[in-house]
Amino acid sequence: MRRALVAAAAAAAAAVAVAAALQGGQGPPDGELAGVFSITGVYNEVDGLAEIAYEDSTGGTRSAVLEVLGMSESFQKTYESSAFELAVPFAKVPKYGWQAHPITLVVDHEKYGTVNIKTEIRAAGEPAAPVIFGVG
Repeated sequence: MRRALVAAAAAAAAAVAVAAALQGGQGPPDGELAGVFSITGVYNEVDGLAEIAYEDSTGGTRSAVLEVLGMSESFQKTYESSAFELAVPFAKVPKYGWQAHPITLVVDHEKYGTVNIKTEIRAAGEPAAPVIFGVG
């Protein structure tokens, strides 16, 4: 089970890294994307929910496919809006940490095309996790 979780997290990170590498010098810099796309994942241990929020400040998102990787049952949702919030149940803090359950988004954007976004859930009160972007 542990190997599967680690493998899933590594595969997600590799996919975003490959997308970023393929981007090369083309497309907008990460700083521009960070100013457009906001994604957070905060775990509240009291209610056992990870609150995930996404917002595109330009309103140009045509669709966004959200996945939380490494869960025993696959979690995937598709949205057709530039902002959404949802709560994902977790009975407890994952044994191998939140890095075993990355949040990934594949966004179809009217200006940037396909944008891949990856971040992690963090416990309430902890600093936000870094966000990685890839275009293409």
